[in-house]
Amino acid sequence: MKTRLNYLFVSLALLAIGNVARSATITWTNTTGGNWNDAASWNPNQVPGSGDSASIPGGAINVVVDATISAGGLTLHAPSSLTIMDSGVLNILGNAALFSPLTNRASVSPHY
Repeated sequence: MKTRLNYLFVSLALLAIGNVARSATITWTNTTGGNWNDAASWNPNQVPGSGDSASIPGGAINVVVDATISAGGLTLHAPSSLTIMDSGVLNILGNAALFSPLTNRASVSPHY
């Protein structure tokens, strides 16, 4: 029984490490702004997911959310902005650092 518990704890620890290793910071690169779901606007070219931290740099960029989005974290630098449209939902599953306006026309849910 004790051996099985040890295997269980080791397996859970490896799963936790695997989740940490997959998280990344995904940075917005489209200087004209645009839709959050446009993978080409992020570096690397993928939309941030629930295990990723999204970073929107300064530069008067406006990013728009018009769908249900979950991000592991969010950093919004001034003077850029983030607009959650009435058809959008932003779930922030970790830390959020907002140094610029976030306009919420629908739903922003911090989960901490």
